Amino acid sequence: MAEDNMMKQFAPLLIGAGLVASVYWFADTARRPRGFSGGGLRGVGKVLGGGSHTSAAERAARRLGAKQSAQRIADAQAETRAIVATGACPRCGGALVRNLGLSGWWQCAQFGSPAFRRDPSKPPCPWQGFTE
Repeated sequence: MAEDNMMKQFAPLLIGAGLVASVYWFADTARRPRGFSGGGLRGVGKVLGGGSHTSAAERAARRLGAKQSAQRIADAQAETRAIVATGACPRCGGALVRNLGLSGWWQCAQFGSPAFRRDPSKPPCPWQGFTE
């Protein structure tokens, strides 16, 4: 979607430079003439000097960051599963309830505005976590 918006923005430049035959290249796939389906302009960035310039070191750093992030998420989920197994909130000691809005989302029964708390007379508790 964002790629299509970018292509539409640069359509006059690319057509004027002779890199693209017509504006049909920038239309939605369903409206493109036969034979022009798909990306159509892949590789044009290299012609214009705007292609991917990430080095092997940058890609390795991104992979490492993704692995570290996945490990942090797995650790947080394991911690939340252990807390849910106890059935008590680690902050206030209240009950835990599962929020069905997202898979694996658990919250303290005192989470949220007074209308949503189990006991509105008690103070709110911000604890929540994900097991999945």
